[in-house]
Amino acid sequence: MKRTDLDEWKLLMEQLYKLFSPDMLDSWAKESGWIKRKRKLDAYSFLHILLYHCGNLAGSSLRELSLSLEETCHISMTPEAINQRLNKELIVFLKKCLEHFIQMKLNYQLPISDELQKFCERIRIIDATIHSLPSDLKETFPGVYRAELKCQLEYEFLTGQFLLADWRNGKENDSLYGKYRLETVSPGDLFIQDLGYFHLPTFKKIDETGGYFVSRVRPDCSIYTGNPNPRYHADGRVVKSSFYQKESLAEHLEQMERGSIREWEEVFVGYDYKFPTRLILYRHTEEQDKSGQYKRKHSRYQTKEHVRALDGATIIMTNLPDIIPAEKVMDLYRLRWQIELLFKGWKSNFPTTFYKQIKEERVLCHFFAHLLLFLITATTTYQARLFLLEQSRIEISIQKGISVALRFIRLMFESIKKYTKLTNGVLKRFHDALCKHALKTKGPPEKDPLIILGVNYS
Repeated sequence: MKRTDLDEWKLLMEQLYKLFSPDMLDSWAKESGWIKRKRKLDAYSFLHILLYHCGNLAGSSLRELSLSLEETCHISMTPEAINQRLNKELIVFLKKCLEHFIQMKLNYQLPISDELQKFCERIRIIDATIHSLPSDLKETFPGVYRAELKCQLEYEFLTGQFLLADWRNGKENDSLYGKYRLETVSPGDLFIQDLGYFHLPTFKKIDETGGYFVSRVRPDCSIYTGNPNPRYHADGRVVKSSFYQKESLAEHLEQMERGSIREWEEVFVGYDYKFPTRLILYRHTEEQDKSGQYKRKHSRYQTKEHVRALDGATIIMTNLPDIIPAEKVMDLYRLRWQIELLFKGWKSNFPTTFYKQIKEERVLCHFFAHLLLFLITATTTYQARLFLLEQSRIEISIQKGISVALRFIRLMFESIKKYTKLTNGVLKRFHDALCKHALKTKGPPEKDPLIILGVNYS
């Protein structure tokens, strides 16, 4: 690694980790009321415990947390004293840390193709993941079938910056939660989302603000086109109910070959709303159909007959202009799966186990701590990935990179505390570990996000 590259790498990593300096953490802890006066356990020492236990405040016993604090920070506290510190004020403190981290500006960004750059300044992907809890917590954290917490997560794909992160109960409706993003819509934002966030008024607001969206359409949603031969009243006025004619996508699907696409430049979506948009209908290949049949067979939900008629199709709506062809729109929707990879990296590296008897505050402290550490490691990995792509033409896997970052994150925080900067030795080891243990395994080129976005570093 060249000296100039090491300096740039150092600036990149310090930008992330100086945000959590001891002074900053203590300031936020006082603002949240978690620290009111000088105590044995300060904010930075608490962060040290989180790093030592990978944020697992619910699966690690209070005795283990007490021993870790004494071993790593030379602070002696009883298990009960630690239990008392896992309170509502700590939850506020962790939320404040998340808030400041999300507001941080990042240096590196994927250089996408000129064609997309005209329309997309940011690519925003949102999804939710559910974590199961012990059954005795069902009244506090109700889910669909059991006690659950749902994490809503949105991140910007070009930089890896997280824009939204929050915990809700497992029953909360995704589409209603998606409306919270409307306050932050900017012209040139491209929203990619799954069916759970399908909400026509939200799409209208995005369009009016100058943003773009790519979303699947619910198969039970009514689709209309303009009627070229409307009916008229005797006085010459058009009969309003004849403005539109309903389209049967199932009939169109039967006439299409497998793997083919049909596009409508403008349709009107919704029985009452009649939202004008561009529509793309894709008929699955035989292999995709078999995969879908297996999933439906093992699903707990039963679909209606008119919905089952569209089982072999993917229906996409977008307000991207026609200059972006339908095939490219389908490719852009595939980027949504990148957030699924983040969730896999989260759950595989931050396992969650619980003791049977555990208070509500400790559960929430655990999950907000998990979320904070995950965001730090994921952002560290993503920015490192962009740096390595640009400097060395090396592409690392986000899932593997999170695993590597988690092992070095404590060393980086210790370096910041001891020297007020990251040492070259720690950075060089982290760089080498990523290059050795986190290289991406190449998959099918048509699914590669770099190819989809037209990224070219050569």
